[in-house]
Formats: sequence, C-alpha cells, structure tokens
Amino acid sequence: MVNDRSEWYCIAYHALMVVGYVVAVIVYRIPRPMPERVAFVTAAVLLLGLTSGVGLVIVFHNHMHRPFFRSPAANRWYGRTVPVFAGWSGYLLCQSHIVVHHAHTMDDRDWTVPRRRADGTPESLFRYALASWPWRAVRCVLAEMRRDDYDGAVRREAVGEVVIFALLWSIPFVVDVRMALLLWLAPQWVANVVLFAGGTYAQHAGCSPMSSQSVHGHSVSSSSRFDLVTMFNNGHHTVHHEMPRLHWTDLPEVQFRRAGVFTSDGGIVRTEGYFELASAQARRELRGGPSRGGSARVVRTVAHVDSEALRRQLARSVSHPADRWWSRAQAAAVGVPVTRFSGRHSATPLRGITMIGRCTFPLVTIGVLAIGAVQPVAAAFAAVAFYVACKRWG
Repeated sequence: MVNDRSEWYCIAYHALMVVGYVVAVIVYRIPRPMPERVAFVTAAVLLLGLTSGVGLVIVFHNHMHRPFFRSPAANRWYGRTVPVFAGWSGYLLCQSHIVVHHAHTMDDRDWTVPRRRADGTPESLFRYALASWPWRAVRCVLAEMRRDDYDGAVRREAVGEVVIFALLWSIPFVVDVRMALLLWLAPQWVANVVLFAGGTYAQHAGCSPMSSQSVHGHSVSSSSRFDLVTMFNNGHHTVHHEMPRLHWTDLPEVQFRRAGVFTSDGGIVRTEGYFELASAQARRELRGGPSRGGSARVVRTVAHVDSEALRRQLARSVSHPADRWWSRAQAAAVGVPVTRFSGRHSATPLRGITMIGRCTFPLVTIGVLAIGAVQPVAAAFAAVAFYVACKRWG
C-alpha cells in the first residue's frame, strides 16, 4: 500500500490532525458562557493552526517529494485533501514548492522566500508573514501560471484542481459559517502566517543562491532536537535542498557525514530551532532592530565551532535505526559503502515511542481540546504554554 513503512508516521500524523478538528467541533457545540467559549476557541485556533501548519509544511512536504502510496490515485487524492486543512490546493502548493522554490532557490523567480531590499537585506519578518498568505501566494501563483513555461494543458489541469480545492474547502461554511470562521479559517491563518512564513523566513532569509562561492549558503539548517523529532528531520534543510529526493528518514546521517564541509563551504547550522529563530527575529524587529537572516553573521559563528563537536551534536539527531538506512543508490550518491545497508527500508519495524514524538502536535491538540470540554480556560492556558514552549525549544 505504501512505498515505505516509515510513511505510516506521516499518515498517522494527518489522521490524528483530522481527529483534532473533530474534537474541536464536538467541544465547540457544547453550550457554555461566552468567556468560556472565547477561551476554548483561543486554544483551538492556536493548536489547530500549529498542527495543520506542521501537517502541511513538514508532513505533506514529504509526500510532495516522495509520494507515500504505490497507487497514483491514492497519491492524487491524498494531495487534494490533506492540504485543504491549511488552506492550500495541493496541486498549486506542489507547483510553487517544487517548480519554483526548489528549481530556483533564492533567485529572482523564487517568490516563496523573503524578498530582498535594494541594500541586499531581507524584508522584515512581519511584512513577509502578513503578505504571504493568501495575498502574495495568490498573486504570484497566477503570475507564474501565465509564464510561457506552461502550456494550455497544465493551465486547464490547474483550474480543475482549484475547483476541487474550492469545493472541499467550502464544506465547513455550508455546515456552520461562524464555526468555519473560528475553527477553519482562523487556524489556517495561524498555520500560514505563524508557522509556514516564520519557518521559511528562518530557513532562507539573508541566504544566497547556490554558487561556487557559497555552495551551501542557500539555506539554514537546525540541529534542534525538538525540531528534528517533532518535524520529521526538517532541520536538515540544506541537505534536503541539495538532495530533494532523499527520503526524510535518511537526512540525519547525510547531514552528520557532511558536517565537516559546512564550515568551509558557507554552510549554516544553528543550534536553535526554526520556531526560536523566527521568534528572536520578531522580538528584534519589535525593538526596532534590522531584519536579519541566517547569512554571514551566522557563518562566522559556525566557523568557530569545533568540527568534531558539531558532528557529535548532529549524531544525536539520528533517532532510531530507520533513520540510519539508505538505499544503495542514495548511499552511492554520498560515497558511503553500500555493504553497510542491506535489506529493505519497509522491513524496518515502526516504534511506538517514535510515533509519539513524530505526532506530538496533533496529540497535544487532541488532549488539550478534550480538556476544554470541561475546563476551557485551562485548555487556553495549556495551548499558550505549548506555543511558548515551541518558541523556546523549537
């Protein structure tokens, strides 16, 4: 059914994400005083936004690069339904991410990353986040589709996919408009503005296109344990851009083995997670400081890190045996002896504790929203505490 057994981690995440929305709807319909309703909606918007954001930016992102299922029809409908929870058409998201972002990372055509000012500094995080969804996304996708690169068949297919997206996305509004605004549209705003835009800013603001002078300077990687466990190894972002077809479970060891070259070839590895980096940037801008990305200032920091210490730190990113397996082709691509890697990846057993770590966001969402059925104020405080913890450690 699936191409790789480890994809069940991703599928379980999305299944639990849907359960979180169901729990939110059930609890929302419980009659309660207005202050308690406001407290519950606050918790739901924040947690559903974070969960659907990770579900789109991280988990569905894995599906875009390496489709989960053996059936083309299953892959197509998975791509049509899951991104709807974050306010995206899977078809247009794939076009924006694969055709634009990966093929033209940080060059003038890559509208998905923060824009550069005349002096070369990135636009502010707040401007980028507030403009990105849906305003800039809609405008730039339409402009991209008008390019001569796309023939009539591609445009017709895109129109058909947008119609399917619109039909699926509008279902909650048919059921209850007010509930759809509070538990559907508002969480999508959080998913895109807080998580999607904040994460992209942390990964690419201030970086440069790949060149002989800056081989790895196009992205910022993170060795944050929280990010790597809860966000499916997304912290190894530089390796992902340079080897986009590499399976998400294979990223840690590739990063580990290449850590030594990062200090000499412009690589950027931060110990903070993307949540923390974006939060620090937001605080800096609120204090009137300049917009910064992970460019030269960070490269100098990394250059003074002992190579072996960095290797040891990145080695802790390998969470279980499934993360240490490569196919023969992938092993050969990075010069690792293939004799170390025998058997099939799909034969690797799934681990319950790893499943819990990968599904942290939807599990927390379900638990906190269930608490909201009896103690909505406590649920609101728990949601805010979880968000603060993500900013601190994520």
